Amino acid sequence: MRDDVLGAFGETQVTGKPVGDDLREGKPTPLMAIAVSRADASQKKILDLVGSVSLSDAQVGQVQDVIRDTGALDELEAHISALTDEAIAALGKAELTEESKTELVALANYVSWRVV
Repeated sequence: MRDDVLGAFGETQVTGKPVGDDLREGKPTPLMAIAVSRADASQKKILDLVGSVSLSDAQVGQVQDVIRDTGALDELEAHISALTDEAIAALGKAELTEESKTELVALANYVSWRVV
């Protein structure tokens, strides 16, 4: 899910991928599914642009605005956070060495909150 957010909102200088690359490719993601399910008619027209390889930077910005305005980004971020918390709680109960738990918690946090 973090990769979906980065694919739609990541910065080229950080991710090495063009901004909105996943939007141009039309990748089906939970982020887009939430946005489409919440979008009104005018927002859906903008989301219909997703999947066009000729999507301009301005159009990418419009799609990003719709994703934000529908609350899809916030919902997915909350879901990522909840899943990360669940994973870390489960690690706390696991029969592992403290060193292993520490490393796995760090890994869970990295994959959940990474920027590249």
